[in-house]
Amino acid sequence: MDNVTIPCKRSNGSTRAYFHTREDAEHFANDPANWPTYKGDIAHLCAKCDVYHLSKPEWLEPGLTHQDAALLASMGVAVPEKMPGDLRCAQCHVPFRAGIHFLILSDGRMVCETD
Repeated sequence: MDNVTIPCKRSNGSTRAYFHTREDAEHFANDPANWPTYKGDIAHLCAKCDVYHLSKPEWLEPGLTHQDAALLASMGVAVPEKMPGDLRCAQCHVPFRAGIHFLILSDGRMVCETD
C-alpha cells in the first residue's frame, strides 16, 4: 500500500492540486484545459507533504537577505546594488541592498528582515 499523505492546503483551507509524480504534474500543467490557472507553472516536490505541486516560478525563488547578499558578493556572485549612503543593519552591520526588505523598529533603528 502506498504511503498516504495529507496534501497541503491553501490559505483559504482548500486542498492544493497534488500529484504523485513530476510527470503527472507536468502533464496536467501542459494540458490546454488547465492553462488559465497552471500555464508556466513548475512541478516541485513539496517538503511538507511529499507530493508534487504546481507553482509559479516566482513563488519558488528563495528570499534573499542582506546577509545572503553580502556572502554571495564576497564570492563574486552578482547581487543587488547597495543602498545609497551608508545604510546598515543596526544588529549585524551588513549594508542594506536595493530590493531586499528590512524592518524599521519603533525606536527608529533599521534591521535585516529575518524569517
